[in-house]
Amino acid sequence: MKKFRLWSLAFICMCSPLLASTDPIATQNRNALVRLNGLPSAERAELLAADKHSYKLGAELTSQFVGESNASEQLLLDGETAAVIIDWRYGLSDQWELGITVPVLSQGGGFLDGFVEGWHSTFNLPDGNRDTQPRNQLLYSLQNGQQNVNFSDANTGVGDIAVQLRTALYKHSEHTVSAFMRVELPTGKAEDFTGSNSTDIALGANYSNKQCLGKAYCHASAGVLWFGNTEVYSSASRSSSLFGSATIAVGLWRSIVGKLQLDTHQALYNSNTEALGDQAFQLSFGIALPLGDKWDIDIAMSEDISPNTAPDFTFVTSLAYRP
Repeated sequence: MKKFRLWSLAFICMCSPLLASTDPIATQNRNALVRLNGLPSAERAELLAADKHSYKLGAELTSQFVGESNASEQLLLDGETAAVIIDWRYGLSDQWELGITVPVLSQGGGFLDGFVEGWHSTFNLPDGNRDTQPRNQLLYSLQNGQQNVNFSDANTGVGDIAVQLRTALYKHSEHTVSAFMRVELPTGKAEDFTGSNSTDIALGANYSNKQCLGKAYCHASAGVLWFGNTEVYSSASRSSSLFGSATIAVGLWRSIVGKLQLDTHQALYNSNTEALGDQAFQLSFGIALPLGDKWDIDIAMSEDISPNTAPDFTFVTSLAYRP
């Protein structure tokens, strides 16, 4: 009888409609130079309740290749970046939330070039002349007549740590709006491509709707980023950029949630290249699965939909605890 009860309980747990996280996909443009600045990732507008904690352990693997040349500038970004991102949130009160994000970045030649080339071939996507360079090399090279940058040394280190404060602006049964200020500190190293050596400040707002487009969850965010002179490519660095995102999350089957997200931002550099000088557009898609009633796992992929403005491929996964 005891075994029967245990098996019954296990079956009920497996069949219960525990909807996975409907939060936005926690990623941004991971271009090797763009990620040095403090562009915030999209997130839901709801804040944690007072005295509640949440934790998220994320992992990303980005493969990038872009080669551009014109009369004033030469650019080659060829390499892979692996990142582990630790995110902690705490509800200071029902109206305020504190967050700290710590990234650890690893630059290298990687192993994904063959996979990405096959991906592009299968879906008839442009490969940006990847076959003109050796596979799995690490080389970031930039020249604009004022500054020459050549980076090829694999390394691992702590990136720029961010501190964020959010406050609730409006809350309804379906709609929520919050505002945030995010400060990214110069804890990384520009010479290792793990930081900008400047303090970056972002101000913005998040909006969430629990019942949009039928039974979907929708999120939107927008804001402005002010950043100091990015030391890696200081001769072309701008000082501000507008950014935004839109996310749709919908239940697919049982407790599985599908997600589709568009991220965009203005150029962060005064450059004649598409990769650094054009408005960036990145599309991400993935699923979320519940691991019990307080744990979730997200799995997603990102692809540039405006040529060269974001990496060819970013794999995103995260394990999150939500109270």
